[in-house]
Amino acid sequence: MRDRIIGRIDRSGGQDRTMEKRHIHQMIRRMDEYEQVKRKEDGKYKRVKDFYEDKGLCKQNFLKYYRRYVNNAREISALIPHKTGRKFKDIIKYEHEVKEQLKELRDKAYNRYDIALLLKRRSEIDLSASSIYRLMVKLGINKLSSQLKEVKRSIIKMSAGELGHVDVHYVAKEIR
Repeated sequence: MRDRIIGRIDRSGGQDRTMEKRHIHQMIRRMDEYEQVKRKEDGKYKRVKDFYEDKGLCKQNFLKYYRRYVNNAREISALIPHKTGRKFKDIIKYEHEVKEQLKELRDKAYNRYDIALLLKRRSEIDLSASSIYRLMVKLGINKLSSQLKEVKRSIIKMSAGELGHVDVHYVAKEIR
C-alpha cells in the first residue's frame, strides 16, 4: 500500500534526496503507464479510471503534475512541487509609482480600501486591498501615527451629525 501512493515531497521532516529521487522516478513510471493506457496499448487497463483506482492515485493531483511535466518538455524539475500563490506582477510593474502614491495617501490617513479605490481611479492601477496592505507593511507605514488618528477623530466629530451615523468610527474619504 505504501508504494501505491504518490504524495508531496516533504523536506521539513528531514527527508533526504534519496526519497526525492524515488518519488520522481515513481511518478515518471506512472506517467509512462498512463500514456500507454491513453493510447490503449496497455493490456491491464481498459480505462484511465481503472488505472487511477488500481494505483491509488488522485486524478486531479496526478494530472496537475503530468501537465506540468509535459508542458516543461519533460524536465524532471517540473515534478518537484513549486510555490503557489499570487505573483505580484502589478506591484513590480508600477513599483516606484505605487510606492510614492501609497506614501502620499497614507500620510492623509487613508486606509487600504480607500487607497485601492483611489489608485484605480487616479492611475488605473488595479491592486487589491490585501496587496496594498502587504506593501504598506513592507514599507513600514501600516500603523497610523497618533497625529493621523487625531485627524480622523476630528473628521468623524465634524461630520457625525451630517452623516447620521453616530456610531461610525472610520468614515471613508469618499463620503466627505
